[in-house]
Amino acid sequence: MRKPLTLLCALLLSSTSYAAGLTVEQYTNDPIALLDAEGRLLKKIARSELPATPLAAQQWNDDLELVQVEVAGQLVWLDGVDVRLSQGKTVPMPCAALPKARADSATNLSTIGYGAGCAKN
Repeated sequence: MRKPLTLLCALLLSSTSYAAGLTVEQYTNDPIALLDAEGRLLKKIARSELPATPLAAQQWNDDLELVQVEVAGQLVWLDGVDVRLSQGKTVPMPCAALPKARADSATNLSTIGYGAGCAKN
């Protein structure tokens, strides 16, 4: 009984996660769209009418890339494109699949411009 319940909870919470330590550092657009949990537009509000930054994020929806914040006592979602967050996304890059600077027979196996961002395989 415990395994199905755990699986159900994991599936329900997989796309929306608690945003521990995540803050909105800056609003990048004016006006900012206030959205519901499905990403539908509730209203647009001028940047000057929004709370001062940094603003604590309540949740993060990874599927829709929305961040939930409190505006005027109401929990709303903001598009990740409209804000600059304190923590960015990282994308693991397998160095073996990236283009090499020289032919395979060469001794220099550096990647072109990717550097330390490559995930070591």
